Amino acid sequence: MNDCLPNPLAPSPARTSRLTPLAWDPAWETGDPRLDSQHKALVTGVNRLAFAIACGQTQEEVWRILSFLIVYVHTHFRTEENLMAEKGFPELAAHADEHERARAYLDRLVNTYRAGSTSDLEELVSFLAAWLTEHFLGTDRAFAQHLQDEAGPLRP
Repeated sequence: MNDCLPNPLAPSPARTSRLTPLAWDPAWETGDPRLDSQHKALVTGVNRLAFAIACGQTQEEVWRILSFLIVYVHTHFRTEENLMAEKGFPELAAHADEHERARAYLDRLVNTYRAGSTSDLEELVSFLAAWLTEHFLGTDRAFAQHLQDEAGPLRP
């Protein structure tokens, strides 16, 4: 692990930094290869942003990573919502509302950063890490169950 960031596998007392990277957890997998790949890319993006901030990389590099991450978040939400509609997920409206609240909050933090304030960068990383973890284990887990139920039992 890079010396600029705490180890994500360290015991809890050492995990006090808001820039602690996420370690991918197989429990976050939905069973859909496209969504799982996008989720892993989001985790990687959050970790890259945390690294850039913690290690004092240039504002240009931070902005490059942040720009990619925000575009990717929007793309992923659209992909996920389209798949939910295609698969008849009954909780799509609530899930889309959750995505919209996250988008609005992220956009506010990004606009603050774009206006010249760097004070919200750690908050942004902390929010993304916490939100993604809760989202993967909550509403995305419900969708994963829906996909499994729709697929039915495995045939020999």
